[in-house]
Amino acid sequence: MPDFVLQWESPQLDYYWCHHLLHEVYAKNLVRDRLGDQENDWIASCDVHGFGFHLDRREIDRLAPLARAFYADRERLMAYFRDIEALSRQVETLPWHPTPGDDPITELNKIEPLFHEAIGLHLCSQPHLTAAVERELAEALDTLDLGDQERDEALDWLLRPRRLPLVLQERLDWFEQVLTAPAELTEQRLQGHLGTWRCLTAGDSKQPTTESELRARLEADRRSADQTAEQAQRLRDIADGRVPPMPSPLRGPQSVMEWAERARELAYHRFMTKQTWLKLWYLMEQYRVLLGPQSAGLITQEVDQEPLEDEDRSCYVLLSTGGFVELYYNGTDEATRERHLSPLQPLGDRPLSGSTGYPGLVEGIVVVIDWNESLENKSHLVDANTVLVVPQTTPDFVPVLSRCAGLVVDEGGLTGHASIIAREMRLPALIGSRVGTKLLRDGDRVLLNASEGWVRITH
Repeated sequence: MPDFVLQWESPQLDYYWCHHLLHEVYAKNLVRDRLGDQENDWIASCDVHGFGFHLDRREIDRLAPLARAFYADRERLMAYFRDIEALSRQVETLPWHPTPGDDPITELNKIEPLFHEAIGLHLCSQPHLTAAVERELAEALDTLDLGDQERDEALDWLLRPRRLPLVLQERLDWFEQVLTAPAELTEQRLQGHLGTWRCLTAGDSKQPTTESELRARLEADRRSADQTAEQAQRLRDIADGRVPPMPSPLRGPQSVMEWAERARELAYHRFMTKQTWLKLWYLMEQYRVLLGPQSAGLITQEVDQEPLEDEDRSCYVLLSTGGFVELYYNGTDEATRERHLSPLQPLGDRPLSGSTGYPGLVEGIVVVIDWNESLENKSHLVDANTVLVVPQTTPDFVPVLSRCAGLVVDEGGLTGHASIIAREMRLPALIGSRVGTKLLRDGDRVLLNASEGWVRITH
């Protein structure tokens, strides 16, 4: 019996998105062509609460050496990065909105292959794959026989970006162009951030940031002005190429530097693939709206060539066994889900494990902001005694992260958004907990040992 574990989830994703991801991308080998293999045993489940993707633990073990070989091959890795950069440049030329006279079906048929390519590129750097880089870097550091503090300092220096990924460049632009603008120019600068590339969030929202969200971000940054200015200076140093001197313990094996460089470049390009597929998804959604409500839940091929069906596709399970995919709807989806997914057990005294986003040991009170809750409505609960627990981080979380004690994130790895932000903010963070938002509750007192990769409820 497979032992499935949750890899990622989203309340935004429906049958239409799932078809693109799990059929077009996997069936057309857009991952296999670069990685050399792909996930064969998984279950994707969607209901009224959203979408979840679960992978068999044995699959993770099977893929680990394949991922290591992929990331260790510099020629293949550089070719992968070049593909990402080429697609990003192509997508940047696309307009943000349909133009008068566009035929939605024609435009969707042009955009969908780009979307599949973007998702395929993104899936080549999933956290369970990039964990291979994390392990190699950790083992290389082990050869240096460092103390805990020396190791933390070395890891921080090694993983500090040498160039800013888009999300951090936007953060610096926001600080310099809006937050520090003269009062008479603030409104003009804020409006200038609407409808541009930087307004697309790093989450699965499929839409640019709204004006009200930007105003809320502005007020939050103003309330934590000192921390925001400190972070901006760190980002400015990176943008200007100012890197602190190498810690003396790192003057050792070259392998440490090589694997750290891979981690930094994977982080940079993973942000790029995320922004690319989000823009394409946003465009696809707008063309689907033009097609009318009868297109909901249908892929372009179904709208264009096949008769529409009345079948409700809001609840389904896609089960892949050895790469053969079976689809279950309404009723059989519940039975399939129950048969293959074990119910979550309360934590009790057990620690919840993950990987280190940024090291540190803190104790605090949990505030959970999951998919069904509003950051704006709960941000006032976050203070210096808070361990914030979230599914993933987006740029909107940055002002809140500047005032909490620690962070626990369901998704991500060393090269993800949450890890990069945590390192820039010196915030103890546990990444890839999978189910932190499900097993931790508001008011729980927890001990977070981000250095060792666990969090547990103390009482």
